[in-house]
Amino acid sequence: MAKKNYITTVDIGTNSIKVMELEVTETGVVVTGAASENLPRASTSDKIPKDVITDILLGLIRSSGFNTKPAAISIPRQYVTIKSLSNLPASASDEDVKKMVPIQVAPELPFPIEQSIYSVYNIQHSKEGTSLEVVAAKRGSVESYVEMAEAVGLGLTAVVPSAFATYAVAFNQFKDQLAGKTLILADIGAGMTDICIIQHGRLAFSRSFPLGGNNLTGLFQKHYSVDFHQAEEQKIREANFNTESAGEITQKWGQSLAKEIELSIRAFVGERAKADIEAIWLCGGSSVIPGLGDFLSNQIGVEIGIWNPAHGLTGNLPEENIQNRISVALGLGLIAANKAENMTVNANLIPKEIKEREEKAKRKFTITVATVVAVIIFLAAGLGVAGWRRAKNARIEELNTRIKQMEQKKETKTAMASLQKSILTRQIMTPYLTPLEVLREMSSGLPDRKKIALTSFNIDKKGRLTISVEANSHADITETIQLLSEMKLMDKVNLFTDIDHGAISKVTKDKRPVLQVQIVCALNSDAMQEVN
Repeated sequence: MAKKNYITTVDIGTNSIKVMELEVTETGVVVTGAASENLPRASTSDKIPKDVITDILLGLIRSSGFNTKPAAISIPRQYVTIKSLSNLPASASDEDVKKMVPIQVAPELPFPIEQSIYSVYNIQHSKEGTSLEVVAAKRGSVESYVEMAEAVGLGLTAVVPSAFATYAVAFNQFKDQLAGKTLILADIGAGMTDICIIQHGRLAFSRSFPLGGNNLTGLFQKHYSVDFHQAEEQKIREANFNTESAGEITQKWGQSLAKEIELSIRAFVGERAKADIEAIWLCGGSSVIPGLGDFLSNQIGVEIGIWNPAHGLTGNLPEENIQNRISVALGLGLIAANKAENMTVNANLIPKEIKEREEKAKRKFTITVATVVAVIIFLAAGLGVAGWRRAKNARIEELNTRIKQMEQKKETKTAMASLQKSILTRQIMTPYLTPLEVLREMSSGLPDRKKIALTSFNIDKKGRLTISVEANSHADITETIQLLSEMKLMDKVNLFTDIDHGAISKVTKDKRPVLQVQIVCALNSDAMQEVN
Protein backbone atom coordinates (compact mmCIF):
# COMPACT_ATOMS: atom_id res chain seq x y z
CA MET A 1 0.00 0.00 0.00
CA ALA A 2 1.35 3.45 -0.91
CA LYS A 3 2.42 5.68 1.95
CA LYS A 4 0.34 8.80 1.34
CA ASN A 5 2.32 11.09 3.67
CA TYR A 6 5.78 10.07 2.52
CA ILE A 7 8.16 11.48 -0.09
CA THR A 8 11.34 9.98 -1.49
CA THR A 9 14.22 12.29 -2.47
CA VAL A 10 17.21 11.56 -4.70
CA ASP A 11 20.54 13.38 -4.87
CA ILE A 12 22.83 12.06 -7.62
CA GLY A 13 26.26 13.43 -6.78
CA THR A 14 29.62 13.15 -8.49
CA ASN A 15 30.82 10.18 -6.45
CA SER A 16 27.69 8.80 -4.80
CA ILE A 17 23.89 8.62 -4.82
CA LYS A 18 21.97 9.61 -1.70
CA VAL A 19 18.32 8.57 -1.24
CA MET A 20 16.07 9.54 1.66
CA GLU A 21 12.50 8.80 2.60
CA LEU A 22 10.77 11.50 4.64
CA GLU A 23 7.44 11.45 6.42
CA VAL A 24 5.56 14.70 5.95
CA THR A 25 3.87 15.82 9.18
CA GLU A 26 1.96 18.94 10.21
CA THR A 27 5.08 20.41 11.83
CA GLY A 28 7.74 19.38 9.30
CA VAL A 29 9.41 16.20 8.12
CA VAL A 30 10.69 13.10 9.90
CA VAL A 31 13.45 10.94 8.42
CA THR A 32 12.15 7.40 8.00
CA GLY A 33 15.13 6.08 6.06
CA ALA A 34 18.36 7.02 4.29
CA ALA A 35 20.67 5.08 2.00
CA SER A 36 23.69 5.87 -0.15
CA GLU A 37 26.16 4.10 -2.40
CA ASN A 38 29.34 5.18 -4.13
CA LEU A 39 29.51 5.23 -7.91
CA PRO A 40 32.12 2.93 -9.53
CA ARG A 41 34.63 5.64 -10.42
CA ALA A 42 38.09 4.74 -11.75
CA SER A 43 39.33 8.32 -12.20
CA THR A 44 38.27 11.88 -11.44
CA SER A 45 37.33 12.38 -15.09
CA ASP A 46 35.18 9.29 -15.51
CA LYS A 47 31.68 9.86 -16.86
CA ILE A 48 29.36 7.36 -15.19
CA PRO A 49 26.86 5.84 -17.69
CA LYS A 50 23.14 6.42 -17.03
CA ASP A 51 22.33 2.72 -16.88
CA VAL A 52 24.91 2.26 -14.10
CA ILE A 53 23.37 5.13 -12.14
CA THR A 54 19.82 3.80 -12.58
CA ASP A 55 20.88 0.27 -11.53
CA ILE A 56 22.40 1.60 -8.30
CA LEU A 57 19.42 3.87 -7.67
CA LEU A 58 16.95 1.04 -8.21
CA GLY A 59 18.93 -1.19 -5.85
CA LEU A 60 18.89 1.47 -3.11
CA ILE A 61 15.14 1.98 -3.40
CA ARG A 62 14.29 -1.72 -3.44
CA SER A 63 16.66 -2.75 -0.66
CA SER A 64 15.40 0.04 1.58
CA GLY A 65 11.73 -0.45 0.71
CA PHE A 66 11.28 3.24 -0.05
CA ASN A 67 8.07 4.61 -1.47
CA THR A 68 8.30 5.54 -5.17
CA LYS A 69 5.51 8.13 -5.33
CA PRO A 70 5.75 11.00 -4.79
CA ALA A 71 9.44 11.72 -5.32
CA ALA A 72 11.79 14.66 -5.87
CA ILE A 73 15.20 14.83 -7.52
CA SER A 74 17.93 17.46 -7.56
CA ILE A 75 19.70 18.96 -10.54
CA PRO A 76 23.24 20.35 -10.04
CA ARG A 77 23.45 24.11 -9.50
CA GLN A 78 25.93 24.43 -12.37
CA TYR A 79 23.19 23.46 -14.84
CA VAL A 80 20.90 26.37 -13.96
CA THR A 81 20.89 30.10 -14.57
CA ILE A 82 19.28 32.52 -12.11
CA LYS A 83 18.06 35.98 -13.10
CA SER A 84 16.33 38.70 -11.11
CA LEU A 85 13.64 40.81 -12.73
CA SER A 86 12.47 44.08 -11.24
CA ASN A 87 10.51 47.19 -12.20
CA LEU A 88 7.70 45.13 -13.65
CA PRO A 89 4.34 46.98 -13.44
CA ALA A 90 2.91 47.12 -9.92
CA SER A 91 -0.50 46.30 -11.31
CA ALA A 92 0.73 43.14 -13.06
CA SER A 93 -1.38 40.10 -12.23
CA ASP A 94 0.07 36.60 -11.94
CA GLU A 95 -1.16 35.92 -15.46
CA ASP A 96 0.57 39.10 -16.73
CA VAL A 97 3.80 38.05 -15.00
CA LYS A 98 3.72 34.66 -16.73
CA LYS A 99 3.54 36.41 -20.10
CA MET A 100 6.27 38.94 -19.29
CA VAL A 101 8.89 36.53 -17.87
CA PRO A 102 9.96 34.73 -21.09
CA ILE A 103 10.23 38.04 -22.95
CA GLN A 104 12.27 39.69 -20.19
CA VAL A 105 14.59 36.78 -19.41
CA ALA A 106 15.21 35.37 -22.90
CA PRO A 107 18.05 37.80 -23.84
CA GLU A 108 19.98 36.93 -20.67
CA LEU A 109 19.90 33.14 -20.91
CA PRO A 110 22.89 31.17 -22.30
CA PHE A 111 20.44 28.99 -24.25
CA PRO A 112 17.28 29.71 -26.29
CA ILE A 113 14.18 30.23 -24.15
CA GLU A 114 12.23 27.70 -26.23
CA GLN A 115 14.83 25.05 -25.28
CA SER A 116 14.58 25.82 -21.56
CA ILE A 117 12.51 24.97 -18.55
CA TYR A 118 12.12 27.82 -16.08
CA SER A 119 10.37 28.55 -12.81
CA VAL A 120 9.41 31.85 -11.18
CA TYR A 121 9.79 32.36 -7.43
CA ASN A 122 10.04 35.03 -4.73
CA ILE A 123 7.46 37.31 -6.38
CA GLN A 124 7.28 40.63 -4.49
CA HIS A 125 4.58 43.26 -5.07
CA SER A 126 4.95 46.87 -3.95
CA LYS A 127 3.71 50.32 -4.92
CA GLU A 128 6.91 50.86 -6.89
CA GLY A 129 6.56 47.71 -8.96
CA THR A 130 6.78 43.92 -9.08
CA SER A 131 10.03 41.99 -8.69
CA LEU A 132 10.77 38.30 -8.97
CA GLU A 133 13.47 35.76 -9.63
CA VAL A 134 13.69 33.20 -12.40
CA VAL A 135 15.65 29.96 -12.41
CA ALA A 136 16.10 28.27 -15.78
CA ALA A 137 17.85 25.19 -17.10
CA LYS A 138 18.35 23.69 -20.51
CA ARG A 139 15.54 21.24 -21.19
CA GLY A 140 17.98 18.46 -22.10
CA SER A 141 19.73 18.72 -18.71
CA VAL A 142 16.46 18.47 -16.79
CA GLU A 143 15.13 15.63 -18.93
CA SER A 144 18.31 13.64 -18.35
CA TYR A 145 17.59 13.49 -14.60
CA VAL A 146 13.87 12.96 -15.15
CA GLU A 147 14.61 9.95 -17.39
CA MET A 148 16.81 8.34 -14.73
CA ALA A 149 14.12 8.83 -12.09
CA GLU A 150 11.35 7.46 -14.28
CA ALA A 151 13.51 4.51 -15.31
CA VAL A 152 13.37 3.23 -11.71
CA GLY A 153 9.65 3.95 -11.34
CA LEU A 154 9.82 7.17 -9.35
CA GLY A 155 6.76 9.40 -9.63
CA LEU A 156 8.40 12.81 -9.74
CA THR A 157 6.63 15.87 -8.39
CA ALA A 158 9.66 18.18 -8.13
CA VAL A 159 13.01 18.88 -9.81
CA VAL A 160 15.00 21.33 -7.67
CA PRO A 161 18.49 22.90 -8.09
CA SER A 162 20.89 21.53 -5.48
CA ALA A 163 21.75 24.95 -3.99
CA PHE A 164 18.06 25.68 -3.43
CA ALA A 165 17.69 22.42 -1.48
CA THR A 166 20.69 23.25 0.74
CA TYR A 167 19.25 26.70 1.40
CA ALA A 168 15.89 25.14 2.41
CA VAL A 169 17.55 23.07 5.14
CA ALA A 170 19.53 26.02 6.50
CA PHE A 171 16.48 28.27 6.46
CA ASN A 172 14.42 25.65 8.28
CA GLN A 173 17.16 25.23 10.90
CA PHE A 174 18.23 28.85 11.41
CA LYS A 175 15.12 30.86 10.46
CA ASP A 176 14.78 32.39 13.93
CA GLN A 177 18.40 33.65 13.80
CA LEU A 178 18.58 35.04 10.25
CA ALA A 179 16.93 38.44 10.69
CA GLY A 180 19.43 41.22 9.91
CA LYS A 181 22.24 38.75 9.22
CA THR A 182 24.18 37.39 6.26
CA LEU A 183 25.07 33.70 6.35
CA ILE A 184 27.11 31.78 3.75
CA LEU A 185 26.81 28.04 3.13
CA ALA A 186 29.49 26.11 1.26
CA ASP A 187 28.44 22.58 0.31
CA ILE A 188 31.76 20.99 -0.70
CA GLY A 189 31.09 17.83 -2.64
CA ALA A 190 33.31 15.51 -4.60
CA GLY A 191 33.17 17.32 -7.93
CA MET A 192 31.47 20.67 -7.22
CA THR A 193 31.03 23.22 -4.45
CA ASP A 194 27.72 25.08 -4.09
CA ILE A 195 27.75 28.50 -2.47
CA CYS A 196 24.54 29.93 -0.96
CA ILE A 197 24.44 33.43 0.52
CA ILE A 198 21.42 33.96 2.76
CA GLN A 199 20.64 37.58 3.60
CA HIS A 200 17.79 38.41 6.00
CA GLY A 201 16.46 34.89 5.46
CA ARG A 202 16.38 35.18 1.67
CA LEU A 203 18.55 33.22 -0.77
CA ALA A 204 20.19 36.32 -2.14
CA PHE A 205 22.96 34.67 -4.18
CA SER A 206 24.10 31.19 -5.22
CA ARG A 207 26.99 29.91 -7.28
CA SER A 208 28.58 26.60 -8.17
CA PHE A 209 32.21 26.03 -9.12
CA PRO A 210 34.03 22.81 -10.19
CA LEU A 211 36.24 22.34 -7.16
CA GLY A 212 35.75 19.58 -4.60
CA GLY A 213 37.22 16.53 -2.98
CA ASN A 214 38.02 14.84 -6.31
CA ASN A 215 40.36 17.70 -7.21
CA LEU A 216 42.41 16.92 -4.08
CA THR A 217 42.31 13.22 -4.96
CA GLY A 218 43.58 14.09 -8.44
CA LEU A 219 46.50 16.03 -6.93
CA PHE A 220 47.47 13.01 -4.81
CA GLN A 221 47.03 10.71 -7.83
CA LYS A 222 49.36 12.83 -9.93
CA HIS A 223 51.93 13.35 -7.16
CA TYR A 224 52.20 9.66 -6.23
CA SER A 225 51.44 8.20 -9.69
CA VAL A 226 48.77 5.88 -8.32
CA ASP A 227 45.26 4.99 -9.43
CA PHE A 228 42.12 6.78 -8.25
CA HIS A 229 41.31 4.42 -5.36
CA GLN A 230 44.87 4.46 -4.03
CA ALA A 231 44.88 8.24 -4.23
CA GLU A 232 41.57 8.36 -2.26
CA GLU A 233 43.18 6.29 0.50
CA GLN A 234 46.27 8.52 0.44
CA LYS A 235 44.02 11.61 0.77
CA ILE A 236 42.25 10.16 3.78
CA ARG A 237 45.59 9.45 5.50
CA GLU A 238 47.46 12.66 4.67
CA ALA A 239 44.96 15.48 4.12
CA ASN A 240 44.98 17.34 7.44
CA PHE A 241 45.17 21.07 8.06
CA ASN A 242 45.71 20.60 11.80
CA THR A 243 49.33 19.55 11.40
CA GLU A 244 51.96 22.20 12.00
CA SER A 245 52.93 22.04 8.40
CA ALA A 246 50.09 20.79 6.22
CA GLY A 247 51.30 19.00 3.15
CA GLU A 248 51.95 21.04 0.05
CA ILE A 249 49.22 19.19 -1.88
CA THR A 250 46.57 19.83 0.78
CA GLN A 251 47.66 23.48 1.17
CA LYS A 252 47.39 24.06 -2.56
CA TRP A 253 43.88 22.62 -2.70
CA GLY A 254 42.77 24.58 0.40
CA GLN A 255 44.06 27.85 -1.05
CA SER A 256 42.18 27.26 -4.32
CA LEU A 257 39.00 26.59 -2.37
CA ALA A 258 39.44 29.75 -0.26
CA LYS A 259 39.96 31.79 -3.44
CA GLU A 260 36.77 30.52 -5.03
CA ILE A 261 34.76 31.21 -1.88
CA GLU A 262 36.17 34.75 -1.76
CA LEU A 263 35.26 35.26 -5.44
CA SER A 264 31.71 34.18 -4.62
CA ILE A 265 31.50 36.65 -1.74
CA ARG A 266 32.93 39.44 -3.90
CA ALA A 267 30.41 38.68 -6.63
CA PHE A 268 27.68 39.39 -4.11
CA VAL A 269 29.04 42.18 -1.90
CA GLY A 270 31.41 43.76 -4.42
CA GLU A 271 34.46 45.40 -2.90
CA ARG A 272 32.77 46.08 0.43
CA ALA A 273 34.16 44.74 3.69
CA LYS A 274 33.16 41.30 4.89
CA ALA A 275 32.10 42.63 8.29
CA ASP A 276 28.42 42.09 7.48
CA ILE A 277 28.95 38.35 7.05
CA GLU A 278 27.92 36.54 10.24
CA ALA A 279 29.62 33.24 9.43
CA ILE A 280 30.44 30.66 6.78
CA TRP A 281 29.16 27.14 7.37
CA LEU A 282 30.67 24.14 5.61
CA CYS A 283 28.91 20.90 4.75
CA GLY A 284 29.31 18.12 2.19
CA GLY A 285 31.57 15.07 2.08
CA SER A 286 34.78 17.04 1.62
CA SER A 287 34.12 19.45 4.50
CA VAL A 288 35.29 16.83 7.03
CA ILE A 289 38.99 17.18 6.18
CA PRO A 290 40.55 17.91 9.60
CA GLY A 291 41.25 21.60 10.20
CA LEU A 292 39.61 22.80 6.97
CA GLY A 293 37.34 25.29 8.76
CA ASP A 294 40.14 27.01 10.64
CA PHE A 295 42.35 27.07 7.55
CA LEU A 296 39.67 28.75 5.42
CA SER A 297 38.84 31.17 8.24
CA ASN A 298 42.45 32.34 8.34
CA GLN A 299 42.56 32.65 4.55
CA ILE A 300 39.25 34.51 4.14
CA GLY A 301 39.04 36.41 7.43
CA VAL A 302 35.53 35.24 8.37
CA GLU A 303 34.48 32.85 11.12
CA ILE A 304 33.95 29.39 9.62
CA GLY A 305 32.40 26.30 11.17
CA ILE A 306 31.19 22.84 10.18
CA TRP A 307 27.41 22.55 9.73
CA ASN A 308 25.35 19.44 10.37
CA PRO A 309 22.17 19.59 8.20
CA ALA A 310 20.59 16.79 10.28
CA HIS A 311 20.71 18.82 13.50
CA GLY A 312 17.34 18.82 15.25
CA LEU A 313 15.83 16.15 13.00
CA THR A 314 14.10 13.07 14.32
CA GLY A 315 13.56 9.60 12.91
CA ASN A 316 15.81 6.98 11.38
CA LEU A 317 18.81 9.24 10.73
CA PRO A 318 21.88 8.11 8.77
CA GLU A 319 25.17 7.48 10.53
CA GLU A 320 26.69 10.60 12.07
CA ASN A 321 29.78 10.52 9.85
CA ILE A 322 27.66 11.02 6.71
CA GLN A 323 25.00 13.40 8.07
CA ASN A 324 26.86 16.39 6.62
CA ARG A 325 26.24 14.98 3.11
CA ILE A 326 22.44 14.92 3.20
CA SER A 327 21.61 18.63 2.89
CA VAL A 328 20.40 18.31 -0.73
CA ALA A 329 18.36 15.15 -0.23
CA LEU A 330 16.78 16.61 2.91
CA GLY A 331 16.09 20.02 1.37
CA LEU A 332 14.34 18.42 -1.58
CA GLY A 333 11.73 17.04 0.80
CA LEU A 334 11.24 20.38 2.55
CA ILE A 335 10.66 22.19 -0.75
CA ALA A 336 8.50 19.50 -2.36
CA ALA A 337 6.36 19.21 0.79
CA ASN A 338 6.40 23.01 1.28
CA LYS A 339 7.45 22.56 4.90
CA ALA A 340 9.96 25.39 5.24
CA GLU A 341 7.52 28.08 6.31
CA ASN A 342 8.01 31.56 4.76
CA MET A 343 10.86 30.21 2.62
CA THR A 344 11.33 32.42 -0.46
CA VAL A 345 12.60 29.63 -2.71
CA ASN A 346 9.95 27.22 -3.94
CA ALA A 347 11.09 26.80 -7.54
CA ASN A 348 10.29 23.60 -9.40
CA LEU A 349 11.83 22.71 -12.78
CA ILE A 350 9.69 19.66 -13.44
CA PRO A 351 8.70 19.64 -17.15
CA LYS A 352 5.21 20.91 -17.91
CA GLU A 353 4.20 17.70 -19.67
CA ILE A 354 4.91 15.68 -16.50
CA LYS A 355 2.70 18.03 -14.48
CA GLU A 356 -0.06 17.67 -17.06
CA ARG A 357 0.37 13.90 -17.17
CA GLU A 358 0.21 13.76 -13.37
CA GLU A 359 -2.93 15.91 -13.30
CA LYS A 360 -4.50 13.75 -15.99
CA ALA A 361 -3.63 10.61 -14.04
CA LYS A 362 -5.13 12.12 -10.87
CA ARG A 363 -8.33 13.02 -12.70
CA LYS A 364 -8.51 9.56 -14.25
CA PHE A 365 -7.91 7.96 -10.85
CA THR A 366 -10.61 10.11 -9.25
CA ILE A 367 -13.10 9.24 -11.99
CA THR A 368 -12.22 5.55 -11.73
CA VAL A 369 -12.63 5.54 -7.95
CA ALA A 370 -15.94 7.41 -8.23
CA THR A 371 -17.16 4.94 -10.86
CA VAL A 372 -16.15 1.92 -8.78
CA VAL A 373 -17.84 3.36 -5.69
CA ALA A 374 -21.00 4.11 -7.70
CA VAL A 375 -21.06 0.56 -9.11
CA ILE A 376 -20.54 -0.92 -5.64
CA ILE A 377 -23.35 1.20 -4.21
CA PHE A 378 -25.63 0.32 -7.15
CA LEU A 379 -24.87 -3.39 -6.83
CA ALA A 380 -25.30 -3.30 -3.07
CA ALA A 381 -28.60 -1.48 -3.44
CA GLY A 382 -29.73 -3.90 -6.17
CA LEU A 383 -28.74 -6.92 -4.12
CA GLY A 384 -30.45 -5.43 -1.08
CA VAL A 385 -33.72 -4.82 -2.93
CA ALA A 386 -33.57 -8.22 -4.60
CA GLY A 387 -32.91 -9.88 -1.26
CA TRP A 388 -35.79 -7.98 0.39
CA ARG A 389 -38.14 -8.98 -2.43
CA ARG A 390 -37.10 -12.63 -2.18
CA ALA A 391 -37.61 -12.61 1.57
CA LYS A 392 -41.02 -10.90 1.21
CA ASN A 393 -42.20 -13.34 -1.47
CA ALA A 394 -41.01 -16.28 0.59
CA ARG A 395 -42.94 -14.96 3.60
CA ILE A 396 -46.12 -14.51 1.52
CA GLU A 397 -45.75 -18.02 0.12
CA GLU A 398 -45.33 -19.38 3.64
CA LEU A 399 -48.47 -17.55 4.85
CA ASN A 400 -50.50 -18.73 1.85
CA THR A 401 -49.44 -22.32 2.48
CA ARG A 402 -50.41 -22.11 6.16
CA ILE A 403 -53.80 -20.54 5.27
CA LYS A 404 -54.53 -23.32 2.77
CA GLN A 405 -53.56 -25.90 5.38
CA MET A 406 -55.91 -24.30 7.91
CA GLU A 407 -58.75 -24.12 5.36
CA GLN A 408 -58.56 -27.87 4.84
CA LYS A 409 -59.12 -28.61 8.53
CA LYS A 410 -62.65 -29.79 9.49
CA GLU A 411 -63.03 -27.39 12.44
CA THR A 412 -62.08 -24.43 10.19
CA LYS A 413 -64.69 -25.39 7.58
CA THR A 414 -67.36 -25.71 10.29
CA ALA A 415 -66.46 -22.29 11.81
CA MET A 416 -66.53 -20.57 8.38
CA ALA A 417 -69.93 -22.04 7.54
CA SER A 418 -71.33 -20.85 10.88
CA LEU A 419 -69.87 -17.38 10.37
CA GLN A 420 -71.34 -17.06 6.89
CA LYS A 421 -74.80 -17.96 8.21
CA SER A 422 -74.47 -15.41 11.02
CA ILE A 423 -73.44 -12.62 8.65
CA LEU A 424 -76.25 -13.41 6.23
CA THR A 425 -78.80 -13.41 9.04
CA ARG A 426 -77.49 -10.09 10.40
CA GLN A 427 -77.64 -8.48 6.93
CA ILE A 428 -81.26 -9.63 6.51
CA MET A 429 -82.33 -8.55 10.01
CA THR A 430 -80.43 -5.23 10.19
CA PRO A 431 -82.67 -2.30 9.21
CA TYR A 432 -81.36 0.21 6.66
CA LEU A 433 -81.05 3.77 7.89
CA THR A 434 -81.73 6.15 4.99
CA PRO A 435 -80.43 9.73 4.61
CA LEU A 436 -84.05 10.91 4.66
CA GLU A 437 -84.54 9.37 8.08
CA VAL A 438 -81.41 11.10 9.39
CA LEU A 439 -82.49 14.42 7.84
CA ARG A 440 -85.93 14.08 9.38
CA GLU A 441 -84.37 13.52 12.81
CA MET A 442 -82.16 16.59 12.35
CA SER A 443 -84.96 18.87 11.19
CA SER A 444 -86.74 18.74 14.49
CA GLY A 445 -83.83 20.23 16.35
CA LEU A 446 -82.37 22.81 13.92
CA PRO A 447 -82.86 26.60 14.44
CA ASP A 448 -85.48 28.70 12.72
CA ARG A 449 -85.34 28.32 8.90
CA LYS A 450 -85.11 32.12 8.63
CA LYS A 451 -81.79 31.97 10.42
CA ILE A 452 -80.25 28.86 8.83
CA ALA A 453 -80.85 26.69 5.75
CA LEU A 454 -79.44 23.35 4.57
CA THR A 455 -78.36 23.62 0.92
CA SER A 456 -76.94 20.08 0.50
CA PHE A 457 -76.78 16.86 2.47
CA ASN A 458 -74.78 13.70 1.79
CA ILE A 459 -74.06 10.51 3.73
CA ASP A 460 -71.54 7.86 2.64
CA LYS A 461 -71.47 4.11 3.28
CA LYS A 462 -69.36 4.59 6.40
CA GLY A 463 -71.92 6.91 7.99
CA ARG A 464 -69.95 10.11 7.30
CA LEU A 465 -72.18 13.18 6.71
CA THR A 466 -71.35 16.32 4.77
CA ILE A 467 -73.84 19.20 5.23
CA SER A 468 -73.70 22.56 3.41
CA VAL A 469 -75.25 25.35 5.48
CA GLU A 470 -76.21 28.98 4.86
CA ALA A 471 -76.73 31.28 7.85
CA ASN A 472 -77.32 34.92 8.66
CA SER A 473 -74.59 35.17 11.29
CA HIS A 474 -71.69 33.39 12.93
CA ALA A 475 -73.82 32.91 16.02
CA ASP A 476 -76.37 30.94 13.99
CA ILE A 477 -73.63 28.64 12.69
CA THR A 478 -72.29 28.12 16.21
CA GLU A 479 -75.83 27.34 17.45
CA THR A 480 -76.31 24.79 14.64
CA ILE A 481 -73.07 22.97 15.49
CA GLN A 482 -74.04 22.98 19.17
CA LEU A 483 -77.46 21.51 18.35
CA LEU A 484 -75.92 18.77 16.22
CA SER A 485 -73.60 17.78 19.05
CA GLU A 486 -76.54 17.57 21.49
CA MET A 487 -79.00 15.83 19.14
CA LYS A 488 -80.11 12.39 20.42
CA LEU A 489 -81.82 9.45 18.77
CA MET A 490 -85.08 8.65 20.55
CA ASP A 491 -83.74 10.67 23.51
CA LYS A 492 -81.24 7.93 24.30
CA VAL A 493 -77.87 8.36 22.60
CA ASN A 494 -76.14 11.16 20.63
CA LEU A 495 -76.92 10.95 16.95
CA PHE A 496 -73.61 12.50 15.72
CA THR A 497 -69.92 12.46 16.66
CA ASP A 498 -66.69 14.09 15.34
CA ILE A 499 -68.47 17.29 14.35
CA ASP A 500 -66.25 19.78 12.52
CA HIS A 501 -66.64 22.62 10.05
CA GLY A 502 -64.61 24.18 7.30
CA ALA A 503 -63.84 27.81 6.55
CA ILE A 504 -66.77 30.25 6.72
CA SER A 505 -67.19 32.35 3.57
CA LYS A 506 -69.34 35.40 2.96
CA VAL A 507 -71.46 35.78 -0.23
CA THR A 508 -74.30 38.01 -1.40
CA LYS A 509 -77.72 36.53 -2.24
CA ASP A 510 -80.78 38.56 -3.14
CA LYS A 511 -78.80 41.68 -2.29
CA ARG A 512 -78.14 40.58 1.28
CA PRO A 513 -75.03 39.05 2.86
CA VAL A 514 -75.09 35.33 3.59
CA LEU A 515 -72.53 33.13 5.41
CA GLN A 516 -71.75 29.72 3.95
CA VAL A 517 -70.04 26.79 5.69
CA GLN A 518 -69.63 23.04 5.29
CA ILE A 519 -70.16 20.88 8.39
CA VAL A 520 -68.79 17.34 8.56
CA CYS A 521 -69.79 14.74 11.16
CA ALA A 522 -70.27 10.99 11.63
CA LEU A 523 -73.25 8.86 12.70
CA ASN A 524 -72.71 7.54 16.20
CA SER A 525 -72.15 3.76 16.12
CA ASP A 526 -74.09 3.49 19.42
CA ALA A 527 -77.05 5.17 17.77
CA MET A 528 -76.87 2.64 14.94
CA GLN A 529 -76.97 -0.23 17.44
CA GLU A 530 -79.96 1.38 19.11
CA VAL A 531 -81.80 1.38 15.77
CA ASN A 532 -80.97 -2.29 15.37
